[in-house]
Amino acid sequence: MLLALSFNILKAQEETPPIKPKIPFRERIFIGGNLGLQFGSVTYVDVSPKVGYKITDRAAAGIGATYIYISDKRVKGYEYNTDIYGGRVFGQYQVLENVMAYSEFEVLNAEVQNEFYPFGLSRKNISSLLVGGGYVQSIGQRSNAVILVLWNLMESRYSIYQNPVIRIGFNIGF
Repeated sequence: MLLALSFNILKAQEETPPIKPKIPFRERIFIGGNLGLQFGSVTYVDVSPKVGYKITDRAAAGIGATYIYISDKRVKGYEYNTDIYGGRVFGQYQVLENVMAYSEFEVLNAEVQNEFYPFGLSRKNISSLLVGGGYVQSIGQRSNAVILVLWNLMESRYSIYQNPVIRIGFNIGF
């Protein structure tokens, strides 16, 4: 009987790890994205917002949209204007405090040279699988700036991006 009581006493002295408080859904949501601007004989405007969900302290996933406007006036007497638009899904993982792994699948609709009529243009969906990583710098408690270096693993003759793809963006609420 003393032996059985001693096991109960020893068991009662074990420490249980503290339970982490559950983070509310609203605090797991973050917004962010990229903005690219260039003006001159080639005008380039890229607006790419995103919304994400923090799955764990280190992992997040989400969706985003992309709109790109290009105006090229380099050839005298000819001006080329186009709109490129689409969406993406992404995943990111905080490997170290300031290092992030990132992957993204994106489909953009763009004007490309027509395969059957070389001087004509037609719209085409162009897929990109971007993978890589980058540097994350905290700005306050729930925001950060991100510099990413990505590679498009689905490069084709219609690819919008040229490897490597360098992005600078912000996340608010992450």
